[in-house]
Amino acid sequence: MEHRAEAVGRAPFNLMDAGDDFRTSPYATYRMLRDEYPLLQNPDGSYVLTRWQDVDAVLRSHDTTVDKSEAYRKVMGDGAILEFQLGAMTTWDPPGHTKLRGSLAMAFTPRAMAQWEPLVRDTVDELLVKPRQNGSMDLVSEFSAALPLTLICKMLGVPTENSSRFRGWARSITSSLDPGAKPDIITLANQHSEEWKEFFRGLMAARRKNPGNDLISMLLTTDQGEEAFSEVTLIHNIALLMSAGHETTTSLIANAIDALIENPDQAERLRKNPELITTAVEEFLRYDSPVQMGSRRSIAPITVSGGTIPANSYIWTVQGAANRDEREFRDSDRLDVGRTPNRHIAFATGVHVCLGAPLARMEARFALERLVNEFPNLRRASAPERFLRTRFRAFTKYPVLL
Repeated sequence: MEHRAEAVGRAPFNLMDAGDDFRTSPYATYRMLRDEYPLLQNPDGSYVLTRWQDVDAVLRSHDTTVDKSEAYRKVMGDGAILEFQLGAMTTWDPPGHTKLRGSLAMAFTPRAMAQWEPLVRDTVDELLVKPRQNGSMDLVSEFSAALPLTLICKMLGVPTENSSRFRGWARSITSSLDPGAKPDIITLANQHSEEWKEFFRGLMAARRKNPGNDLISMLLTTDQGEEAFSEVTLIHNIALLMSAGHETTTSLIANAIDALIENPDQAERLRKNPELITTAVEEFLRYDSPVQMGSRRSIAPITVSGGTIPANSYIWTVQGAANRDEREFRDSDRLDVGRTPNRHIAFATGVHVCLGAPLARMEARFALERLVNEFPNLRRASAPERFLRTRFRAFTKYPVLL
């Protein structure tokens, strides 16, 4: 039975106050919403979409915008975190988005990926030296977070000793995007946004005096002329690459290992068929998506799943639910490392598809190849701890024995 938008407000679920039980295990709730409330309206008036077809359509729709300044301002106020979120290209529509994305895309071309490949492999090897000696590690802090942080630091020409500070900043700033983010989260995000901005302002000044082969130097060299971006715009989008680039990969690797521990038959299948690593990475992205949801604002009425979303409405596109939609994926709750086709939308879709997706895929492929094949007895040492956010699916700690 389909439900119209005006009827679904009575659903027994409020995304803005989802609770930690949901954040720990959301998939049964997602199924209920897909089946009974495919167009859910929250008490605050925003809408929630959980079916693959609807989420895909809205992410591609020309009747939506990523400009959510009014909604962000209500939650964040007029501080540094609002400046950061509105300065990042994720909240820009074309043509501004197209120009800025084109400037940053140089770091993620196939040629660039080929250049980064040896560094990724070497970094994976380096990070596993101590865990191999110790026979244990925290999968998150010692490996899945350390890998992308080390790489993004090298890409930006930033000393790696700053990586722990970057991780704290990024976690704080991304938390400000969570549905129903509380005032304490916003306060900390404002503080960290100011610290982040000052750090990168100093770094850019240093690169102007002594340019190198890093991404910041390349941006400063190519972004010139009358239509050059402002310094603060470049700062915010370099910070976006740093935060989004490492958070997604951190979660992808840790979530994948968690899925393989829960599904040992698939781990064994992957060991016996190493050529499946590429489809396996896509399946990990689908099965337990690092970014569980995105958002858009409608600029015209949009019809989905039997109801109509009015113009100027805030829409939550729940990719984590869409990627488990049985209407699109056979046996959608089953992990299948050889799944084809696999039209997941873990990296979103349309013009705002994740810019760093090629790097995230490459990092995950090399990391998981090594973990799965070198440590066939990898198992939990104790209970992992989750990063309890609604928008992001991640762990803060994951102790393992090798």
